[in-house]
Amino acid sequence: MIEFLIYGITTLPLLIILIYSIINPEEVASWGYRWRYNGEPEPTEGYIRYTRACSIIGLLLIISVIIISFNPLYGTIFLVLSIFISLYYFLIK
Repeated sequence: MIEFLIYGITTLPLLIILIYSIINPEEVASWGYRWRYNGEPEPTEGYIRYTRACSIIGLLLIISVIIISFNPLYGTIFLVLSIFISLYYFLIK
């Protein structure tokens, strides 16, 4: 029971950050680097797509780990499907 509490405490902030970076990749791209620029930095379209794709993949992997901890069979199936979806996203688009 205590391991589920630890899972929740450690993964909840990661999930929140990943969801925020999917919604606002322009803001996340400039975290910690605004002091380097005089004006507002403008990330390229490719960098925004890369940030969003990495956030989606990270979100899928964290969800897979959570599902694997509850049910290994369904977690493995979800992990394999998310890997195929990620490869499709990077290779086709």
